[in-house]
Amino acid sequence: MNDRELLRSVGRKFRAERIRVGLTQECLAELAGIHWKTMGRIERAEFAFSIIIFSRLAQHLGVNPTELLGELGRPDAK
Repeated sequence: MNDRELLRSVGRKFRAERIRVGLTQECLAELAGIHWKTMGRIERAEFAFSIIIFSRLAQHLGVNPTELLGELGRPDAK
C-alpha cells in the first residue's frame, strides 16, 4: 500500500466513523483541536496528518486506532 492509498483508506474510515457516531466535520475537528477544513482534507486524503491528530480523532470517535489502519500490507517497493 502506498502513501496515497493509506491516506484514502484512513480518510474513508474516519468519515464513516464520524457519520456513525453522528458528528459533523466541524464538531469532530473542534474536539480534536484542528480546523474544520483540515478535517475535510483528512477525509479526502489531501492532508498527511500527524500521529497526534490521528490519535485525537480516534479517541473522540471512540474507535481503536488499529481498526482505522486496517491491513497495511507490505511496504511499497518504491
